[in-house]
Amino acid sequence: MAQILTPLKKSKMTVGEKRFAQLLSDYLDNNYLVWYNVPSHGEQRRYPDFLIFHPGHGLWCLEIKDWHMGNVTAMNKNSVTLKDAETYAHPIEQARDCCLPVINDMKADSRLCQADGKYQGKLRFPWGFGAVMSNWQRSRINDATREIYESCFPPHLTWYKEDILEGALSRREFLAKLHGMLPYKFPVNLSDEECRRVRAHIYPEHIVNTQGELFKADPDRVETIKIMDQAQERLARELGDGHRVIHGVAGSGKTIILQYRAR
Repeated sequence: MAQILTPLKKSKMTVGEKRFAQLLSDYLDNNYLVWYNVPSHGEQRRYPDFLIFHPGHGLWCLEIKDWHMGNVTAMNKNSVTLKDAETYAHPIEQARDCCLPVINDMKADSRLCQADGKYQGKLRFPWGFGAVMSNWQRSRINDATREIYESCFPPHLTWYKEDILEGALSRREFLAKLHGMLPYKFPVNLSDEECRRVRAHIYPEHIVNTQGELFKADPDRVETIKIMDQAQERLARELGDGHRVIHGVAGSGKTIILQYRAR
């Protein structure tokens, strides 16, 4: 089962988000870390619907839309217009825009980049993005509309209703589609320290007791990032409003969780 590090407030989730969250929980093993609708850092806060990370495969960002095909009046590679006359950002571009700032930050971290060779300076893991169109049916796309749909929503980056219905895809098929969203594949085996650095770049508020400049690109600098573990992060994110009592043995991370909540 995937490690979903954010509380799933199902009363506020769309039907498509609930369906996809269930698939992630059912089909991904516990090496996959999943965040739902958590604001990213940076000058412009973004809220990717699902962010998925695996130390042996890479990083994904997905946007979920419950739009109906019949409500779409126009589309191009940058936007989609619905019958309410509102024009919305293209969900695939939206997913890319959510991911790109943190990817650029990680590219500046020498310990997450290829040290030499043909791909020197490139990230040591692939990343991808896409959209889950939970009410769009692939079967409704005919020869007359196929070109515009596949041009604006490339099949390998788009999930349709048929892909997320219960029992529609086997676990093997689900993983194949998810991994097929990555633009390239190569052997990845990030260490625990490198995984901590990835998580720290994504959500730096989870870094513990940091002093000075973080992620300084200095190859001679020995730097270990201390970040909340997954259990601490999950507990910290689940803290709601009001009073809370935190129980735990010495050294279990009570203060760290409260520090996060204070931030």
